[in-house]
Amino acid sequence: AHEWFHRIVADLEERDEHGIFDFRLHMTGTLGSDQIMNISLQRAHSDLVGASYDTVTGLLTPTQYGRPNFRRDFSLLAGEHQHQQFSVYFCGPKKMSSSIRALCKEQRKSGTPFVYYHESFE
Repeated sequence: AHEWFHRIVADLEERDEHGIFDFRLHMTGTLGSDQIMNISLQRAHSDLVGASYDTVTGLLTPTQYGRPNFRRDFSLLAGEHQHQQFSVYFCGPKKMSSSIRALCKEQRKSGTPFVYYHESFE
């Protein structure tokens, strides 16, 4: 269902010669014990062979598990890149979308603009 997104991220990772993009991919759903075991084995194998890609997505960007702490992440990014503009792209539930939009507005007050974009498939 998200193949189009995967292709876009893979293409941007390949073209990003100057490190402009900072992707954060989060898997927030509940994983079964078989999935956890499979991911663990794939990661161990990747570490053993020195692979630079994520074992779940095949992207260079590693998958993070669990709900992200957007307040912390936005604050860290704003501190590292003061007065630069950030574009935040979100696809997910409306309630979470509202929270992220509010955090982007908060960050604008700090002098580092976070521009919010949302895509919904509901």
